[in-house]
Amino acid sequence: MTGLRTLALALASVSLLAAANAEYVAAQFQQAGLKPAGEQGSWIQSVELIARQLDESQSSLALRTGAGTKQIKLGDDAIIGTGVDPASSLDADLVFVGYGLKIPAIKHNDFAGIQTKGKIAVYIAGAPPAAHDETLAQRWPAMKKAGIIGTISIANPNHMDLPWERSAANRFLVTMQLADPKMPDTPGDWLSIAWNPAHADELLGGTGHTFKEIVDLAEAGKPLPHFAIDTRVQVKTVVKRSGMTSQNIAAIYPGTSKSNEYVAVSAHMDNASGVATMLEIANRLHEGKVKTARSILFVVVTGEGKGLLGEKYFEIDADTFAQKFNELMQLTLQAANENKK
Repeated sequence: MTGLRTLALALASVSLLAAANAEYVAAQFQQAGLKPAGEQGSWIQSVELIARQLDESQSSLALRTGAGTKQIKLGDDAIIGTGVDPASSLDADLVFVGYGLKIPAIKHNDFAGIQTKGKIAVYIAGAPPAAHDETLAQRWPAMKKAGIIGTISIANPNHMDLPWERSAANRFLVTMQLADPKMPDTPGDWLSIAWNPAHADELLGGTGHTFKEIVDLAEAGKPLPHFAIDTRVQVKTVVKRSGMTSQNIAAIYPGTSKSNEYVAVSAHMDNASGVATMLEIANRLHEGKVKTARSILFVVVTGEGKGLLGEKYFEIDADTFAQKFNELMQLTLQAANENKK
C-alpha cells in the first residue's frame, strides 16, 4: 500500500490548487500508459459553471394577506436559496401540499384534488411511511407537472440535519450550477425558499391548521392535510452572477474485442484517497499489461462540494469526449480504506 499512500499524500499536498491537481493527475494518467479522452485530444473536459450569491441588502420577502403586508426577515425567518436561479420579482399565492411528493408505487399524490397551478408550494420535508424523503430536484418533475412555480420547504424540527442558526449562517455561501441550459435540476422553478420551522405558523395563519398539528401527524405516520393558503408571497431578489470554468480529467485504457464499450471508473477531485485508488488501478493495469475486452474510462470529476457538478456533466454530456459510449457501467470511488490489505 506504499504506492497508494504516496499518491494520496501527493494529491493532498496540491488539493487546494485545482490546476496543479489536474496537471498532477494528467501526468499520472500519462505515466500509466493511458490515452487522453478529453477535448481535442487533451486530458480535459471543460465544465462551464455559473456562480450565484444573493445580495440580501437589495432583496426582500413579504407575506400579504387581507390584513396587510408583513416583511419577513431574511436569515431569521427564511432563506431565499440560489441553488435555483430566483426570479427577480414574484408575487404568487401559496398552497400547502403535504410532503410535496407523488409516488405512484404507494398511491401517494400530494397534488391531487387541490388547485396548484401558478402557485408556490409549501411542504414539510420528509416522506410518508414506506417512502423516502427526496431532494427538490427529485420532487420537481411532479411539481412542475402540477403547475407549481416555486417552493417553500419547512424542515421537520425533529429531523433537522443542522440547527436553523447554522443553516442561516451558510446562506451567504456561493452556489454553483452547470451553465449549460440543458442541465438545470429544476427547470421552470422560479423560487426556492427554506422557512424556519420555529416561525412556520406565519405561513399558515387563517388556514385552521398549525405547524405542530402537521408535525404530529408526520411523526405518527398519518396522512397530511392539503389546503389553500389565503396568503400571497412577494419576493424581490438581486443576485450576483459570474461564470467560471472547472475541469474533469479523463483518460482511456483501450480495450480489445469490445473497445467501443466502456467501463467508467470515476473519483472526485477533492477526494485524495479516491483519486489515488483510481491511479493505482491504472498503474497496475499498465504494469501487468492486462488485456481487457472493454475499454476502461478513468474520470476525475470536479465540483463534489457544490452538488456533484462534474459528475453530472460527465453523465449527461458524455459525448463531449473523444469517444461515444455504446455501453457505460460506472464505479464511483468515494474513498479508499488503506487498512484493507
